[in-house]
Amino acid sequence: MSGRTPSGDALIDEKFRARDQALTVAMTARDQALTTALTALDKRLSEITDVRNGFNGQLSMLLPKAEYNARHDTLAADLRRVENAVGTLVSKSDFEKVETRMGISETRLATWDGRLWALGSIFLFLNIVVSWMLSGAVHALH
Repeated sequence: MSGRTPSGDALIDEKFRARDQALTVAMTARDQALTTALTALDKRLSEITDVRNGFNGQLSMLLPKAEYNARHDTLAADLRRVENAVGTLVSKSDFEKVETRMGISETRLATWDGRLWALGSIFLFLNIVVSWMLSGAVHALH
């Protein structure tokens, strides 16, 4: 025996119990933090899985690249055929002739439109003058 007194052993036992309690509290807190972290991780992984499933659903509706290229090439060839057909049907000079005719027609229409407005204004003025004369306002002035 090392010569320790019973009060010294009690003090060491008390320190061990205090350390044991502190260790138990720390381990409990660690376990709670670990459980909380695992719950949050599970929730996050579940959300990622939902997003991934959504992307997989969208990917199933997309057109494969090879099929897109085939369709695009077909449409491009059709467009070139239409452009060539239009180019042979209507030359640039024909288009310019049509533009010139349309310009002349629009100018003539505008001229006639202006003439009709002027004629309408003259008839309105004459109507006012005749109405005034027939109302007897002219005789009242004399």
